[in-house]
This record gives sequence, structure tokens and C-alpha cells, in this order.
Amino acid sequence: MRDLPFTICGVDELDQLVTPDISHVISIIDPGWPPLEALSRLPDSRVHRFHFSDVIAARDESDRLPDAAAVRAIIAAGRTIRDDDPAHVLVHCQMGISRSSAATLIVLSEGHPGDEMAVAERIMQRRPQAWPNSLMLQLADAELGRGGRLVEAGRAIRHQTARSRPEFADYIRSTHRKAEVDDLGL
Repeated sequence: MRDLPFTICGVDELDQLVTPDISHVISIIDPGWPPLEALSRLPDSRVHRFHFSDVIAARDESDRLPDAAAVRAIIAAGRTIRDDDPAHVLVHCQMGISRSSAATLIVLSEGHPGDEMAVAERIMQRRPQAWPNSLMLQLADAELGRGGRLVEAGRAIRHQTARSRPEFADYIRSTHRKAEVDDLGL
């Protein structure tokens, strides 16, 4: 599955990207977000839906952190997709930057221990603005017993994005996710 064609996008790109070429979708949106009309073009069995916030630590009671159960469900969705002989997987979140890039790294790396950095390279080529959610990767790394390799692959993606888009890194530094920038030592 590591070589599976994939697209990472945000909600605003779904209308143009959900085409007959897309065989499966991993959809991650904020809790309470309304159903996305574009996803109705695919059979429900091929759309794997998740609802949690793009946070690495709760800011208030409205945040729903990605947790171990959500990460296990994403891993299971990836296995189901793989077993269904997928043609092209679309992974999206609100902006197509954080939760979706983390989920893609998790799903594509799951069956290929040791290839996490190769998958990270593919993500960086396909979605240069990727900034994988570090909490999701920590949870998946523990679940899959990767000894920090998923965490390091996510860090490599964030480092590349910070170097190529310093204004975005500055923005992240001004948010509750400041620790992800500090972790890069920039």
C-alpha cells in the first residue's frame, strides 16, 4: 500500500477532487461539521469518516483530541481499504494540512515497517504544505510499535514545510501547537 496513489486535500477541494478515479476516502473533520455533499458520490462503504479536532492538547472542553481509539480506527480503515484493492485514496481534513497528512503517513506506513521516511518523502512531494499532527503520529507510533519512526517521519515533513514556508511555521508558533515548531529547533 506504500505505493498506492493518494491525494491529500482540504474540504474546499473536495468538489473538484471526488471523481470516479477516487476509489476510497478517509475523511477527518471537526466534531459537529455538517455532512459533506461531495462524499455522497461514493458508496458509504468506501468512505471512512472520523470526527476530532486538529489539536495536540485540549484548549477547552469543546476540543475532541485525537486519541488511541481514533488512531486504531484509522489504521483499521487503512487495512480495510488495502483489502478492497484500492485504485486511488483521497485523504482529507478541514484544510488538507495536518490530520490528513498524519493519517496518510499512518495508513501508507502501516504495512511497511522501516519505510516511514520514504512515505514521508512522497507526502512532501504531493502536499508541500503538509504539517502532520504530532499527537496522531505519537499514538500511531505506539500502537504500531515503530520505536519513534513515525514521529521522526512527521518531524521531517514539518521541518521541510517550516523551511519552505517560514510564514506558516510562524503562524503555527503563534498557536497552541507551538511545541511542534519548538521541536524542530528552528
